[in-house]
Amino acid sequence: MQAEVLKNTLTREQILLKRSIVFASILSLAGIGFGIWLDSQIILFDGFFSIISVGLSALTFIMSIYIQRRDDAKFPFGKNMIEPVVIVFKFIMIGLLCIFSIFTAIRDLLAGGRALDLDLASLYSLLALAGCYGFYLYLRKRMYKLQSDLPSCWCFPPTSKGC
Repeated sequence: MQAEVLKNTLTREQILLKRSIVFASILSLAGIGFGIWLDSQIILFDGFFSIISVGLSALTFIMSIYIQRRDDAKFPFGKNMIEPVVIVFKFIMIGLLCIFSIFTAIRDLLAGGRALDLDLASLYSLLALAGCYGFYLYLRKRMYKLQSDLPSCWCFPPTSKGC
């Protein structure tokens, strides 16, 4: 009975992870599209940062499937090492993105800056904010019912014992 409850929880957890990947993909493509259209480095940064989030969500999803597998011969002490590897990957990717953005910003400042249509940039910001907040509320509602630590660690501030 307990194994069935665990399997059902992991399946629902994986559904939330899949939905997060789809939502973040849509948001990142919108950010990149708006960033190119408006010639805005900050909106492009937001789009590329979202792509990193998609990658992390995909890795978390793959990790959740891999952890379920029984291969005690390969991992006699468990698979706890996988999570730090994902965190290091995220750190490296975000660090590289920030370094690239700093150099791009310095180059643009030295060239005299850029003009930006604040009306359209504000529209993008409001749409992205509304979409993210709505998805956050959806995930929070589902996480409360699921009571799982894995998605709560990457979706929300670390408030659970497992984060």
